[in-house]
Amino acid sequence: MSSPSETVVWCRGVARTYGGEVPVEALAPASFSIVRGEQVVVCGPSGSGKSTLLNLLGLLDAPSVGSYELLGEDTSALGETDRAGLRAEAIGFVFQSFHLLAGRSSVENVATGLLYRGVGRRRRVTRAREVLDRVGLADRADTEVSRLSGGERQRVAIARALVHDPELLLADEPTGNLDSETSRRVLGLLDELNAEGYTQIIVTHNETIAARSPRRLDLLDGRLTDSAAPS
Repeated sequence: MSSPSETVVWCRGVARTYGGEVPVEALAPASFSIVRGEQVVVCGPSGSGKSTLLNLLGLLDAPSVGSYELLGEDTSALGETDRAGLRAEAIGFVFQSFHLLAGRSSVENVATGLLYRGVGRRRRVTRAREVLDRVGLADRADTEVSRLSGGERQRVAIARALVHDPELLLADEPTGNLDSETSRRVLGLLDELNAEGYTQIIVTHNETIAARSPRRLDLLDGRLTDSAAPS
């Protein structure tokens, strides 16, 4: 394992079971760490446990057992308000379906990432334009998002995830709604951001995407295999 100063994600025996008459183990106990600057792909078919793991890593859900440290902080000791605060501070989310606000411009959508962080409107807009420029959309900043292509909308979504300079970027099937050429460009942008130091976890069912990454976590029937684990 890496030292705490280098570790962004550290899971020890993290598992999630959903209750009911017949409890369902969606994620079997899993242990792994991710160090600053890594790009890791989580790969598996539908129903394998990818969404469960993503929700745990994104602090949208809590494990049934085990501990999850994010940036050295044991999240199991946090209440929901503190978990939400850490999530907003440290994590940027990119979704398959973009989740952009209809009827708003690119810059307005990106600026929403700073809305609840005590940042004034002028600074929010300035920062949003800076990040849109970084993802190659400076000339589309004032365009309403419904007029953008799928690839452009995904780049707006990436800009929104980056606007607060998160420690961890979680991308859930980021090319799932894109054609192959647009997917290649979006993945190239994620690679560039990783080279700049952004720690990334990319969730996908696509083997071609998974094969690009130097490290992958494979999930099948809720059980995780880590390509970095000793054989």
